[in-house]
Amino acid sequence: MLPARTDSKIIEWAGRSYVQAALEAGVMISFYCAGFNHSKLLVCDDSLCTCGSTNVDFRSFENNFEANVFFYDRDMALRMKEVFLADEAECIVLDSPEIFAHRPFFARLWESLIRLLSPLL
Repeated sequence: MLPARTDSKIIEWAGRSYVQAALEAGVMISFYCAGFNHSKLLVCDDSLCTCGSTNVDFRSFENNFEANVFFYDRDMALRMKEVFLADEAECIVLDSPEIFAHRPFFARLWESLIRLLSPLL
């Protein structure tokens, strides 16, 4: 689940440059439309969940000292799952690479150029 609109256009453009490859690899991507959602949430097997601010990148781990909380508790995992499913109801779901591939050429070109800056973002 990705935000449909972010608080930084350059981050939005760079992130969108990865969507097509993810769709082609079989990932289902949802764009959250009911506001700006910046949460990092994971529920695994309805028994483990995590929520926090950590991105899976060098900056989050080494520079920003971001953190997540992990719960090894079925009730908490199910509550987090309810949050995710409620948010998912506010999304546009992309479940096919063809849906995203037919965007304007210049949008795809711009996103690809901005992607070069991704390691710095």
